Amino acid sequence: AKGLSTQKEPSERNFSNPLTMTQHLLKRLSEEVYITKSGLNSRFNIFALEGHYGGSHKSWLNQLKQQFEACSFADVHIFGLPPSNWRWRLKAGAIEFASRVSNYISLKNTSPDLFILTSMCDLILFRSLLPNKLRSVPIYVYMHENQFAYPQSPNEKKKAVTRDHHYKFINLTQTLGADKVFFNSKYNLNSLLELGDKYLRSQLDFQCLEIIDQIKHKAEILPLGLDLPSFRSLQKRNKPLIVWNHRWENDKNPYAFCKLIDRLADDGVDFELAILGEQLDIIPPEFIKLKNQYSNHIKWWGKLESKIDYLKVLSEATHALTTSNHDFFGISVLESVASGCLPLMPNRLAYPEHFPEGLKYSYLYNNLNGAYKILKTQIQSSDLDPYQQDLQKIQSHIDQYRWENILPRYKKAFSLK
Repeated sequence: AKGLSTQKEPSERNFSNPLTMTQHLLKRLSEEVYITKSGLNSRFNIFALEGHYGGSHKSWLNQLKQQFEACSFADVHIFGLPPSNWRWRLKAGAIEFASRVSNYISLKNTSPDLFILTSMCDLILFRSLLPNKLRSVPIYVYMHENQFAYPQSPNEKKKAVTRDHHYKFINLTQTLGADKVFFNSKYNLNSLLELGDKYLRSQLDFQCLEIIDQIKHKAEILPLGLDLPSFRSLQKRNKPLIVWNHRWENDKNPYAFCKLIDRLADDGVDFELAILGEQLDIIPPEFIKLKNQYSNHIKWWGKLESKIDYLKVLSEATHALTTSNHDFFGISVLESVASGCLPLMPNRLAYPEHFPEGLKYSYLYNNLNGAYKILKTQIQSSDLDPYQQDLQKIQSHIDQYRWENILPRYKKAFSLK
């Protein structure tokens, strides 16, 4: 730690007592170690940076901090930005983070042993803005999502909007520049590799195709650790209760969900609905129509702020119907399965990864006609025992995501003692 003190070396002082010299050297050593390592007895320090500190991103990071500190793996210091203006977060959030990290180190007299960035921070820009003494600190990236696989919104399609590919390129450079990079699902990783390769091949020159293999070789699959509810059995009800527990946005495909509900009604199938999930300022027109047309069928409408109330409704539901066009992991579907709902999901995105091999074709569909056949068969079946057995197998499969089960994988991935 040269240059950290202006005091003279022991050889330059007039120490007549060897003990005095020894004490001075020990004091100097302890001061320098404290400056560079937050104290002789400090634990491993992780600085975790999240550009979208809200929703599932916030929940995962808070739980990671709780788990790591409870097991004395590390102290996790969270730096989070509000979950809005995601484009600007991805472009410029690194500037704010570099400033906050520097100020925090000065204020707390501590330093990081490891940085964890998520997919909402430009790693290359962040590292370039760090003080020289911090640029050698390892940086791991956790990819919650990638910009290559986001579906276009109806407005983008309608207006023929050309997307800003810079966000995609940031995903490539942050995974390329990371010391380690983790993806929450195989689908997330594979879509970035496949679509990233396609994007690079579309360039006129200096395509840098080799970086796809470089990213592939350093990437690891590290699923989200989850605080899942206790597993429950399938509920018997006079009427099936079909739950939607996703964001009310177009990428979750409310149109397809409402089409399936319409078909049930047209065929005279009786049912109840629980339309849960986060609402934005604009309610999808399909849901406005659904509320007006099936008001007598709706038991719950809107987001339940209490996690206890939310899980209670899930435990009363019988079927969890998912129609999403975008999901890099699928926390809400796993919560519904754990709560005792029969799942029905598209055979795409990350969903196949949540089923044991022998059950994928029974609960995953390739088109809406297939979805309707499975859903109607489930609802009209008088024998629930086979479905209960299947549900237990699916629950056993997703049990791997509970923190108590996945924590050893995190410890190994982060090289923690």
